[in-house]
Amino acid sequence: MNVLHTPADSGPTAAVRLIGIGASGRHFVQRFHTHIDAPPHTPLADLLNQPPCVLEVEVGEAVDAAVAEMELADTRILCLAFGLDVTSVEIEAAMLLVWRLWAQEAYVIGVVVGAHQRPPPDCDSILGILCDSIDARIDISDPGDPVELAPLQWFYVGLQRSVLAGLSIMEAAWDHSDVVETLDFGQVRLELFTQPLDKPTQLDAAMVEILEELQHRGVWLEDALGAVLVVWAPSEYQLTVRMVRGLGRSLSEALGGGASHLTIRLRSRPTGEDQTGYLTLVVSMPRSRTRLR
Repeated sequence: MNVLHTPADSGPTAAVRLIGIGASGRHFVQRFHTHIDAPPHTPLADLLNQPPCVLEVEVGEAVDAAVAEMELADTRILCLAFGLDVTSVEIEAAMLLVWRLWAQEAYVIGVVVGAHQRPPPDCDSILGILCDSIDARIDISDPGDPVELAPLQWFYVGLQRSVLAGLSIMEAAWDHSDVVETLDFGQVRLELFTQPLDKPTQLDAAMVEILEELQHRGVWLEDALGAVLVVWAPSEYQLTVRMVRGLGRSLSEALGGGASHLTIRLRSRPTGEDQTGYLTLVVSMPRSRTRLR
C-alpha cells in the first residue's frame, strides 16, 4: 500500500515546522501563514491558525543562545526559509539550526526565496555551504505568486497531517519518514505544482495537466528519484480508494524505473460550499552543488 489517508482534522504540528530567518525568510513565513489561495474550509486553513515563526538574533546576543531558545525537540522535518540576502550572523544561526536538527536525526528542507534574482553563491562560501547542506531544496522566486506558494502550502499541510493524532511519530504505520524515504532526502531539489479541479470526473485530466506542466518546466520524471502526490477534494466528491490508487498508478507509469511514489489523501469535514478539489505533485530531482533550477 502506498496511500496515506490522514485524519479529517488537524493534529499535532510540532513534528513539522517552518521557520524563517533573515528579511526574505521573515516576509515569506508571514505570507505563508496569512495568505491561502483556497477556500477557508480546505485543509490549508490549518496554516491560518499557526503563528509565523522567525529566528531573530538580537544585537549583542550570542547566536547559539538564540538557536537554543527555539523549541524543536519534537521536530522531525524543519522547513527553513531564507533568501540569499542573509547576513553572516543569520547564516551562522541557520547552520546551527541545521546541525541541531541533524543531531536529533531530523531533516531540513531549505526554502530559498528569490534565488532566481541573484547569482548563486560560491560553493566554498558559508552561504554556499548552507545551500549545499540542506537535505532538500525548494526555490521560490516570488512568494506573492499563488502558483509558487500554494503547492508548498499543500505539501506542508500534508506533512503535518501525516503525523497521526494520538500516536508517536515513530509509531504511525505511515508518517513523515515514509515521505523522506520516498523523496530520497539528501542533496535533492523539490519541484512542486498544484492543479485545481471542479468535479471528480476531472481527476485524470488534472493529473495529466500536472505531468505536462512539469515537462514544460524541463522536469523529466524519468530522472526523478521519487514523487509524492497530495490529494484533497470535498467529501461530496466521494473519492474511492480505487480512484486514489488510480492516480498513484498514473504517477508510477510516468516515473522512471526504481523511483518510488506515495499518495497523501487529505480528508476534511463536509461543507456544502465551494466544490474545488486540488492535486499537488512534489517531485524529487538530483541536485548539483549550488545549482539553481
